[in-house]
Amino acid sequence: MDYLQILREIAKDCSLFVFDFDGTLINSEPYHFLSHKKVMESIFPDTKFTKEDFDREVLGRTDKEIYGNVNKRKKIDVDKAISEKLSLSLKYLTSDKVKLFDYFYQVVKAFPDKEYIILSNQEENTLKEVLKKKGVLDIFKKVISVPSLIDVTKFEVLANLQEFAGIKVEGAVIFEDSNSTLDYAKELGYKRVAILSETNRGKNFDVDLIIDTDKDNK
Repeated sequence: MDYLQILREIAKDCSLFVFDFDGTLINSEPYHFLSHKKVMESIFPDTKFTKEDFDREVLGRTDKEIYGNVNKRKKIDVDKAISEKLSLSLKYLTSDKVKLFDYFYQVVKAFPDKEYIILSNQEENTLKEVLKKKGVLDIFKKVISVPSLIDVTKFEVLANLQEFAGIKVEGAVIFEDSNSTLDYAKELGYKRVAILSETNRGKNFDVDLIIDTDKDNK
């Protein structure tokens, strides 16, 4: 049984498909690393910013948190640092060489009757510009950028999905690469699809379906 058949079964009573962005729709981590590396090394010119630094200081945090923490170590213009990082990330991610994962197009083709939204910790302009460049922005009924919300977490949005999505939700399927988000979605009663890529392969997921982006799912 291929993954679309399994998805048809688990999504039969769901009206909404909710997609994360980074690591779920696109392999953005290498480009975020390069962006943060350039900004961090401009702030700390005598220090090399490594992948280990990225994993420890960046993953799972918003840009505001990341550069707010940097500001505690060395006084910086936080807004300027964030702006520089976002500009670099947008340049990389809108490149024609960077593609969305193929499974997404297959899902959209197989489920034209579902509503689609984005729920991401990524900055709103980056989300919309990348999705527009890839030709899929119009697929999404709503793009929810957590940093654009005031004092609201991704978990709180999930717990009040109908309110934030602005549409009636009769069951939802959450597509994510993060274990913590998938685990919380389980508590809320949502169906869960883990997206595997080079950044999270090898982790254990308690989900309804796993889609490996490195495998031929056609």
